[in-house]
Amino acid sequence: MGAAVSADTAGVIVACAVAAVAAVTDLRRGVVPNALVVVAAAVGLVLAVLSGTVLVRLGAALVATAVLLGVRALGHVALGQPGLGMGDVKLGGALALLVGWPVLWALYLAAAVAAVVGLAGRATGRLARRQRVPFAPFIAAGVVLALWAVPFAQVWDALLVWDVFAAG
Repeated sequence: MGAAVSADTAGVIVACAVAAVAAVTDLRRGVVPNALVVVAAAVGLVLAVLSGTVLVRLGAALVATAVLLGVRALGHVALGQPGLGMGDVKLGGALALLVGWPVLWALYLAAAVAAVVGLAGRATGRLARRQRVPFAPFIAAGVVLALWAVPFAQVWDALLVWDVFAAG
């Protein structure tokens, strides 16, 4: 008999898939589809109910959405145009419903990667000063880094530390 997938694991898998689809559509069409975000949010709510984490995930979604709305407003004040599209804002909230608080780490990593790419683009002349850049691909990178790469590195470090202590 096969092993069952937990609601938390399913949330991570669905979040990565949603982020990937959002990244591709944002790159190709410059939008994050509302239908994708609505389905992701609905699945996130179902998984939250199944895992007993409804309030935690709703809190994470509220904070993630507020942070992204703040970034959007800050861009509007500083640059005269929104810092993010509403699709990016809604995507962040939906991803929070799928995975909870780790989405904030993912958004931080997304902003860091976007800043590095943006600075490199400006330095090489490939990006104009007010050129719009799709953010969903950076959110997707942040999700993968936060939910897969960073935990894997932490486990690896823990194993290495354990080996040092075990050998002593």
